[in-house]
Amino acid sequence: YCDKATILKFLKYYSDKKISVSFSFENILIDKLHLNDAFSNLCLSLAHDKKNSVLVASPLLAEYIKEKYPKFTITAALECGFDADSYCTDAIRLTEDKISLINDKSKYEILLNTACIDDCPHRKAHIKYLSAEQINFHKNIPYFPCPVEYDCDFYTLQNRKSFVSFEKLCNKYIQNGFTKFKIGSEGL
Repeated sequence: YCDKATILKFLKYYSDKKISVSFSFENILIDKLHLNDAFSNLCLSLAHDKKNSVLVASPLLAEYIKEKYPKFTITAALECGFDADSYCTDAIRLTEDKISLINDKSKYEILLNTACIDDCPHRKAHIKYLSAEQINFHKNIPYFPCPVEYDCDFYTLQNRKSFVSFEKLCNKYIQNGFTKFKIGSEGL
């Protein structure tokens, strides 16, 4: 956490460079109690501007932000199944067939090079674990034994079928009209 002055300093730095701010609030276990989190609400209130956005995985949080901070663009994890201004999905899920079916590509943000292995059978459990860990950071919760944790570096990622190189980014995604990307960072 940091103080209000530090947050304002960062926001001004990005604004001066005409760079929008995109928060990632991807906890899937959010309930009404968590909506009153002072630090998160401070960040949202200071950055509340139509050029900025928030990525969410909780329909409850999406509704809260739409109501309390209506200037933000809400981006939803596509797999969460609720309506939003735009959607985020893993690059590996966007096959050539699916790309051709998307009319408004400006509504999609593509998640690149996640730490999870291709077709990870533990992905949902891992996300749930990380969500619980964030909420219960002061408690000792059972550890999630993810094999990726021990085998995840940039060189390993490059050998996965889901890896998006600069050439693939330009030739497959940008050339097809996608303009928003998020680099996966969990575990790296």
